[in-house]
Amino acid sequence: MTWRPEWKLQENQVLEEQAARSRLDYCLQGSLNFRTRWRRYVWTLPAIDLLFPITRFAGKRVLEIGVGKGRMSCLFAASGAAVTGVEIDDLREARREIDRWGLFDRISLETIGHDYQKIPAGPFDVVFTKSVLGFSDTRRYDKLLACIRDRLAPSGAALFLENVSNPFLYWLRRNITYRNSLWNVHDFGLTAKRVHQIAETFDKVEIRRYYRLVWTIRAFMKT
Repeated sequence: MTWRPEWKLQENQVLEEQAARSRLDYCLQGSLNFRTRWRRYVWTLPAIDLLFPITRFAGKRVLEIGVGKGRMSCLFAASGAAVTGVEIDDLREARREIDRWGLFDRISLETIGHDYQKIPAGPFDVVFTKSVLGFSDTRRYDKLLACIRDRLAPSGAALFLENVSNPFLYWLRRNITYRNSLWNVHDFGLTAKRVHQIAETFDKVEIRRYYRLVWTIRAFMKT
């Protein structure tokens, strides 16, 4: 799915549920290669279950860690959220995407390098990640989870859409798809042990696993 010029939002326009749903495949493409149909099948249902009805984010303060191309941040903002997106360094593609949607007044972007403490303090009603936790340095994983927890509002929720640790897919990425890529520095995906660490960090978690490939995790503030 490619961008459609008629999708650009008018001033103060907020997407209704069906309109937001119609853009989900496009937004997921910001971090996936959908040339193979199975990827769309694998990720779309978990994303719907985790995020929709997306209109519930209207008026919420949303932080996306690992904004990438910016498409998911745009979907939150177009649905009425005030969004902050952070990335390690390059935000050029995300800025182009925000301009395409007409959302510069609803999304702020920041580069943080590898320093979690540079993530804005919030508090945020929602913290969202897509394929971020599973690529994080295992030596700093606890610090990342604590950083997310500490930036949530008391009634906030962290929403994680993440890869399951799968040895075959990891080998495929390391040796074929992303050979010589920085994404091969760390382990690929979330193991059950790392999911358990999320449960230890937050007060309540709701966990689902799809097709042995995708985790959806809702984590709530530890009081």
